[in-house]
Amino acid sequence: AEPPTGSYSCAATPAESSSRTAPSTPSLPALSHPMSKVCIVGCGAVGEAIANEIVCSEICSTLVMYDVMKDRLRGLVTDYNHGQLFTRCRVVQAEELKDTAGTDVFILTAGARQNVGESRRALLGRNRAIMEAVVPDLVKYSPDCIICVVSNPADYMAMIVQDISKLPRGKVFGSGTFLDSSRFRSMLAQELDVMPKDIATYILGEHGDASVPCVEHATVAGVPLTHLVERETIARLHKETVQAAGNVIKLKGFTNTAIGMAAGQIVKNILTDSYALLPLSVPAKGFCGIEEDVFLSLPCVVNRSGIHQVWDVDLSEEEKLTLQKSAKEISEMEVFGAS
Repeated sequence: AEPPTGSYSCAATPAESSSRTAPSTPSLPALSHPMSKVCIVGCGAVGEAIANEIVCSEICSTLVMYDVMKDRLRGLVTDYNHGQLFTRCRVVQAEELKDTAGTDVFILTAGARQNVGESRRALLGRNRAIMEAVVPDLVKYSPDCIICVVSNPADYMAMIVQDISKLPRGKVFGSGTFLDSSRFRSMLAQELDVMPKDIATYILGEHGDASVPCVEHATVAGVPLTHLVERETIARLHKETVQAAGNVIKLKGFTNTAIGMAAGQIVKNILTDSYALLPLSVPAKGFCGIEEDVFLSLPCVVNRSGIHQVWDVDLSEEEKLTLQKSAKEISEMEVFGAS
């Protein structure tokens, strides 16, 4: 019997049933890089947040975690392994640094916290000692690795790791102002009621108080930012960007979630050979009139080899002077002589 007008039937006719083929099994989306190993060195709050991003987003096939707090790390890795059903990223614990052999990308978050009343120079000395105990073996067992330094103070630590590792230029860099740029664009997006990805601008320079917002050539869907937002508002939002970490620390005791997301995206762009343009902390001498041998954040093209290219930026005279001043201050910190 014919179905009533205006209704439909899902039943297949005998002819349709005989010609129907079995549905194909849907394939899972590919891993960011099918045979890739990432290692996080330093698995505190920040390292754990980075691990969450890597595991849940399946950025690599194997994630190695190393920390001096062995029992806590064992619990963390066990916890991840209990969720192995839900991810194709295998998580393993490195008992010793030799267990990190064959790593493609290291993410360094290890470092001492600043004590009350401790100078930044003294903190740098302690953190350099930590890196001297770790980095040579990382490079020994993974000579072709790339190292992303997240430990603070980010620009100084990237310089120190480059000096210790002796890796070729472009293989060591800091996460720099990648997170700062995200914070700034997010605040501008809230001001304009748009998506952060629609705002084309960066925070460059130091990951800290002397960072430089690139305003003169910033755009929102092609429209100059300064046509949409008053300069006073932009300056206020930049100040809030600089203070953002401190405000989060006051509320929850530490920052880790956003930097975890940022570090995960850096690694993903490397392993997928993306040629994405990211603001990362790299050797800055020769760019924007900088004469000092320092690391500062500049727009970098990243691919499977690490830093593929660094772009010189057309900054306003005021922005350029701020960047140069920041470079001079960093060079006066005696990073390589700290003890």
